[in-house]
Amino acid sequence: MPDIPNRPELERDLAKAIAKTLGLQFDDVMRLLGDPPKMENIPADYWTGSEKELAKAMQQQMQDIYIAQAELLLKELPIGVVDWGLINTHAIEWVNKYTFDLVSGITDVTRRGIQTALTAYYENGTMTIQQLADSLTNLFGPVRAEMIAITEVTRASVQGELALVNMIEMENPHIRFKDTWQTANDDRVCEMCGPRHGKQYGDGWYEYPPAHPRCRCWANHEMSVI
Repeated sequence: MPDIPNRPELERDLAKAIAKTLGLQFDDVMRLLGDPPKMENIPADYWTGSEKELAKAMQQQMQDIYIAQAELLLKELPIGVVDWGLINTHAIEWVNKYTFDLVSGITDVTRRGIQTALTAYYENGTMTIQQLADSLTNLFGPVRAEMIAITEVTRASVQGELALVNMIEMENPHIRFKDTWQTANDDRVCEMCGPRHGKQYGDGWYEYPPAHPRCRCWANHEMSVI
């Protein structure tokens, strides 16, 4: 099917929610680091709580995207009624599990970035706390929030379609789908995704989009009766 029809709006809304949460985390981190700043001043349970807050900020929107994209795909298929209760259950289970792993990874990158900045702060010897704060803004700023949002809008939409496809195949043994990688097919497509355009699953690709941060690719699902 075509790409997400309202992708820019979805990316903007998710990026806004992520940026708000990251901004609050930045304020907390700078307060907890103290003066002189030390990584050990940030308690372990702070990171656990911050991960929960970031996951909470993302989960509902990702769940909505997952379900909406499954609904859009169903409208294009000559299939009757499906069990939307099951799709909803899949959406909740996937979002809860995936965002747990996602925010853990985001936090790992953040902590490493803070430690690197602190090392530079002490090695420099003349940096101020404000300069340290300025060096950390990219970890908590809108650019990072946008990158995460673009990537995860792609992921949630693709996973929603796959949930529907898998359910249809399980309930109808005579139906199979051929999945084809799709890009915008213009000069902005990256070197990783460009060669995959129009190729079926297994022909140079074995994992669904996103292939990298900021990936906006998608998959077409061609149904056949066997």
